[in-house]
Amino acid sequence: MAKRRDIFPKNTNCFGISTDSLEAHKFFVEDQLRENIGVDQVMPLICDQTGKISDVFKVFNKDSFTACYSCFVIDDLGTVLACMAGDPKLGLDVEEVGRLVFAVQVITS
Repeated sequence: MAKRRDIFPKNTNCFGISTDSLEAHKFFVEDQLRENIGVDQVMPLICDQTGKISDVFKVFNKDSFTACYSCFVIDDLGTVLACMAGDPKLGLDVEEVGRLVFAVQVITS
């Protein structure tokens, strides 16, 4: 997503949440993104090892202790305005997420 920051409105804050460990996040950023793909700017990642955050948003799978790929558009007051979820095998299309954010901003402004 960091490579495609241009498709999001300027006043959008993006971050990732994962049930992976902090060490796994560091490896992902340094080895996978920076070294293998060449991404310089990486969105902030939040470590949700307990699954509590994912569970609040109803995307936590207790059997596999993972969260499904999902995206939430949340306003300044913490209200979820829209959400998308996808199968891990398919992932989420970053351009579609950008369109969702723009659409929510249009209908709420």
